[in-house]
Amino acid sequence: MIYFILRIFSIFIPFRKWRHSYIRNIKRWLRPEKPVDNYAELQKHFERFIMDRTAKDDVSEIKRQIEHIATADAVSMATAPCASHGFDKKTFLIPSYTNSEYLIAEKRNLGNEIQTIAVRHAIKSIFQDAEFQLVDMDNAAFYKSAGDLKKTYVLQAWAAYFPSFLPSGQMNGIFAGTHLTPLAQRTIVELVARAPDYFDDKPLGCRDKATLEFCKKHGVPAYLFRCNTLTLPKRKSAPKHGKILINDVPDFLRACIPRHILSNSVEISQLDDVVMPERFAAATTLLEKYRDAKMIITSRIHCASPAVAMGVPVIFLNYHEDQKRRGSFLDGIIPIYSPDDFVGGRVNWNPIAPNIEDLKKLMLRNLELTIKKSWGDAVGDDELNEVRFKIAEYKS
Repeated sequence: MIYFILRIFSIFIPFRKWRHSYIRNIKRWLRPEKPVDNYAELQKHFERFIMDRTAKDDVSEIKRQIEHIATADAVSMATAPCASHGFDKKTFLIPSYTNSEYLIAEKRNLGNEIQTIAVRHAIKSIFQDAEFQLVDMDNAAFYKSAGDLKKTYVLQAWAAYFPSFLPSGQMNGIFAGTHLTPLAQRTIVELVARAPDYFDDKPLGCRDKATLEFCKKHGVPAYLFRCNTLTLPKRKSAPKHGKILINDVPDFLRACIPRHILSNSVEISQLDDVVMPERFAAATTLLEKYRDAKMIITSRIHCASPAVAMGVPVIFLNYHEDQKRRGSFLDGIIPIYSPDDFVGGRVNWNPIAPNIEDLKKLMLRNLELTIKKSWGDAVGDDELNEVRFKIAEYKS
């Protein structure tokens, strides 16, 4: 009964692609073993919503109930025992974003795919024979292993739209460069309540300081991993005829950019309406444009970060609070400018790209030791802790 009520709700979803994804997910969420009283409560709210479409409070409560059921489902799958007999040390699982497409109108940020490209490169630089399989990040909890050996899933991502971002119990999940949204934070709290020792042997590697602060507040073992895009290889040399790229800078701040820079610049965006599986090719092409730039002025975290790694001078603008939290892993590496800095003339318009090759080595070593420790290999905890401390304290 509850499925059909949820299905009725889909008529209010405007685009067909969105409706199909919504229906697919409610089929996964509503499992017969769930307590009946949850469904009864959910049904009551849907009936009230259908009678009165303006009942905004009811809609919020419906969303809360759906999240509650979905979180319980994801936590159950993440903590379910697995009858594996070891680890597949050759095949790695890395995130894709197929299921998230319908949640963002028209154009999506290629920064998601840029992160996965960086994870793939980082793993390949450590384990040269590595092979890769994509896993839809928002449906990782539903992953089912095809063999007796657990594959390692490296979760570098902005997580998440659904509680089902939690790694399935049938994979060897490693949080290595993870940003947690409020929904994901609530899911982690529920996970730790259900399985207090979940992160004891493999603490959560936070992409940013805001995520780390959340983990500390809630007693979740964690450390500052930073972002794998910082490990991309440095370009061999600066191009002779490189262009200045202005990447997704808000219109109201463009007037602050000096005229001699604007007159020699090219507008470029990290938003693209291309769909899977072409999104990774589009992200690769975009990275090549970043690599060949003379300088980049950007508001995009995953333009600034890979550009720094590739040795491109960057002027990085944070113009809202959430972006400031998510981009905090760049603190101490490059200046992070606010709109007030732009307006007040406090921007260095002739930046020099920092040399972070020593940070790259630390981050790759951390990733290697973290993965090997998750496999049960002998890893020196003193070295691992020292590497993580240096990453957290790093200043360029």
